Amino acid sequence: MSDLNNNASHHAKRRESQDIMESRYRQNLLDGPVNPDRRRRATKCFRTFCEEYGGDAFSLGWSPAHLEAINKIEQSTLNSGSFALALPRGSGKSTLCHWAMVWALLCGHSEYAIYVAATASGSTTRLASLKTTLRFNEVLLEDFPEVIAPIRFTENEARKAAGQRFNEEKTDIRWGSDKLIFATFHNYEGLCPWIDEYPSNFGAIMDFASLESGLRGKSVERPDGRIVRPQLAVVDDPSTRESAASPAQNKKRYDILMGDIGYLGSPERPCGILVPCTIIYEDDLAHQLMDHEKAPQFKGVCYGMLDKMPWEDMNEEQSERVSVLWEQDYAELRRHDLLEGTDHANDFYSSNMDEMNGNTTAGWEERKNLDEHTAIQHAMNLYLKDQHAFFCEAMNKPIPLQQSDKIALKPDDIYARGINVPKGMAIAESEFCTAFIDVSRNVLWWTIVSFNRSSFRAHILDYGVYPEQNKPYVTLAGAKKTIPDRFKGEEYSVALTKALDELCCEILSKNIVNEAGEPISIERIGIDSGWGTEATTVYNFCRRSSHKHLLAATKGFGSSPLKRPLVDPEKKREPRSNLDGQWKFTKNRAGTSLLIYDTNKWKTQVDNALRLPSSATSALTLFNGKIGGRTPNHIMFAEQMTAEKSAILEGGGRKIESWTVAPHKDNHLFDCVVGSFVLANVLGARIQSTKNIAGLSGAPKKKRRGWRVV
Repeated sequence: MSDLNNNASHHAKRRESQDIMESRYRQNLLDGPVNPDRRRRATKCFRTFCEEYGGDAFSLGWSPAHLEAINKIEQSTLNSGSFALALPRGSGKSTLCHWAMVWALLCGHSEYAIYVAATASGSTTRLASLKTTLRFNEVLLEDFPEVIAPIRFTENEARKAAGQRFNEEKTDIRWGSDKLIFATFHNYEGLCPWIDEYPSNFGAIMDFASLESGLRGKSVERPDGRIVRPQLAVVDDPSTRESAASPAQNKKRYDILMGDIGYLGSPERPCGILVPCTIIYEDDLAHQLMDHEKAPQFKGVCYGMLDKMPWEDMNEEQSERVSVLWEQDYAELRRHDLLEGTDHANDFYSSNMDEMNGNTTAGWEERKNLDEHTAIQHAMNLYLKDQHAFFCEAMNKPIPLQQSDKIALKPDDIYARGINVPKGMAIAESEFCTAFIDVSRNVLWWTIVSFNRSSFRAHILDYGVYPEQNKPYVTLAGAKKTIPDRFKGEEYSVALTKALDELCCEILSKNIVNEAGEPISIERIGIDSGWGTEATTVYNFCRRSSHKHLLAATKGFGSSPLKRPLVDPEKKREPRSNLDGQWKFTKNRAGTSLLIYDTNKWKTQVDNALRLPSSATSALTLFNGKIGGRTPNHIMFAEQMTAEKSAILEGGGRKIESWTVAPHKDNHLFDCVVGSFVLANVLGARIQSTKNIAGLSGAPKKKRRGWRVV
């Protein structure tokens, strides 16, 4: 009996030690807010909340940009709106959104807020930062004891949170590595009746995720069975430098933002979205969110460190004078100061301040270093340090990506590639053919191209759509005859397998000869395996088909300056790989062979071949012999071959030509021709030098847009 009593006494003491009402925070909870008026004012006004509780985070005065951002953050939080904010680096946009989450949850404006970073490490960093704010901010403890006291009581230990009690009832607080849930007090009326005077923040949820993780279906079930979904999402700097340079990554992240995050809320309470960001490249995700035509719901606001460069909007003589003062006289003095530890540049600026400031004004007057006179001088010091970084990080107006020196091809340029050779016939120089099939859900697109191994002379002798549409112009969206219709009642993977088999048989049944009447064989058919969820279907078809010795499952990858090349010259060469061609064979998840290649490299290769004169040794031409007395209709083909544009991307010491398809355009036949070129290289066709290829003659040069850099 004595042991039972001892055990009971031990458990009672343990429960007592877990009860927050027996801790040093008891008086905080009994007394309530130290300054009730301050809490009420801050609850109604986000700016007041930041000023009263933010401490050193908001030690400098507000700029006009900050005040507008604060107002829009407040309205988006209260009204479930969306808001994108581009401010210069270091202007506190992420800090504002950090405190927006704290304000929304502590003041009862949201039950569930989620912070979304570009990467998992970014999410972890913000979780640690918010934990620090909640644990150590003394003013928050004074006015929000029902939230902060239970957090302090955990002593940053998840174990202590699990057993925490209030007046012998569990508080259900969670202090995790990916989610925080504030304490809930039961039967508090007799002890802490003051709580009823304020909006409820019991059980508020602070969640953390990244764009790399699963965001769909975020919800928390309350003890009473009610399901709570996010009501506020802070998506902090959603782009990395690498993703901002990739059109595919920009589209993927835009889709996640609009779909996965945009639909996080419930029907009763949509999810408000705050996106603090910086524009890294033209047309990256942040740039798109600033576009009021494309994304009007985000009401994008973009500010720079300066409203313009000092020499802008002046006559030519004044502009030249101001630019010389900054970029020659001041820059040389500053370079000397940095080397010798002197202060001549500051003296020079002080003596010429009015003239050097020109027509510009600073967005935030208080943003300057202690050894600088003005915010304008601070900004121009950054400009002189690195112009490209300045326009990206400080102005949110990056210098446009260097456009390719080549003038963009137009459909008329593709028509001009036609030569008087009948459809289905190879040219005299041809030695072999490759075919390629691009997979989409409703139809298959295909091409057959003949090649010469030594010169890489190429000729498109046939192309089409499966199932046959019986008309020369087809779009993916407008295709009337589809694979599911042709194989009604079949599971799609079965229908796709049958469609691929029929098309391969059709392609291989063609009797191809060259202009001399010599037979030319199709030596390889590539099939794109990158569409949708049907990669395994393509892998299995290539493995089991009766034509498997001629088939190659393929997948293209877009290169980036910040990623290592697909075939890295600094690493040991893998078997069945090619450095010049940037392709290699690897194993796919079905255990069979997969050909992967750099799409940017090979799109440039095809584009270059289209720019050479049709009679050139390495040119790419198109059949144009009359059919039934009529010239072939190549409108569909020409539009798809010119559906993509290129830009030069630089980073990490590398420069590449990157290709992206224009919105709402089909590029499937272009992809097929590119795939055929890759297969030709795999089969021994040698890549020729393209250093002498220039833009098509006669076309006007386009004037480049962007900041004036003297």
